[in-house]
Amino acid sequence: MRIAVLSDIHGNLAAFEAALADARAQSPDQIILAGDYVNGGPDSLACWQMARDCGLPVIRGNHERYLFDAGTERQHPRWATPWFNAVRFAYRDFSESDFEDMRQLSYDWHGDDVYVVHSTKNHDHDLLPDKASIEALSHLFPGITASLIIRGHNHKHRIDHWAEKTIITAGSVGIGLSGAPVAVYALATRKNGSWHTEHRYVEYNLAHTLKRFEDTNYLDFTGIIGKLYRQELMTGKNTIVAFIERYRERLDSDKISWEWAWEDFQRVLE
Repeated sequence: MRIAVLSDIHGNLAAFEAALADARAQSPDQIILAGDYVNGGPDSLACWQMARDCGLPVIRGNHERYLFDAGTERQHPRWATPWFNAVRFAYRDFSESDFEDMRQLSYDWHGDDVYVVHSTKNHDHDLLPDKASIEALSHLFPGITASLIIRGHNHKHRIDHWAEKTIITAGSVGIGLSGAPVAVYALATRKNGSWHTEHRYVEYNLAHTLKRFEDTNYLDFTGIIGKLYRQELMTGKNTIVAFIERYRERLDSDKISWEWAWEDFQRVLE
């Protein structure tokens, strides 16, 4: 059995098209789409429509939840802040019918000795800690007996081992963190009762995606957070989390401006 898992598309249509074509070329028995088709890049609606209409199992991620919870009592508390500019940019293109379709998506997927989920069994926004203990993994995936777990959410792809289980973090198709601007996804093959796993790195038309940032006026609407998404996409390096960890507390308390934080961050990266 061979299974491919594509996750965290984040509005990057060219990357999604290239990664899906590459996955199909591996002749898998199953391809699973593991959430976060929207927000981050400029083509959220097109990515959502492609995921919805391609005839594959589609799992929801936390970013779909951000959209369909908007305007309800469950709306994210940061909705109206600059942190969610990219989410609000995407939101404008969707209909209530789209949101209802997102609400109906499966949370996870159970296969033959394989479990696929966006984040963890408990929540769609759990991060897998570095060097997670057996106790921590048991808490994040309670009741899962499959020997292979494939997840997304963390954009940095990795493989962890938990007792007799293997946990693959698939990485991100749309904003992969491999150190280069490529789409990343997971491929697993079971032979003689054992799983053999790998990550695949797929080049795509980066110039087209960057042009879409300009053509859609994405950067004008999203501001600094949009620049951070574009920078991470262009470099394959983890800039957004680094920015959040360095500046969020001071930005939220208005001790610094977004423009100052952006300029200071560029100096840090030099």
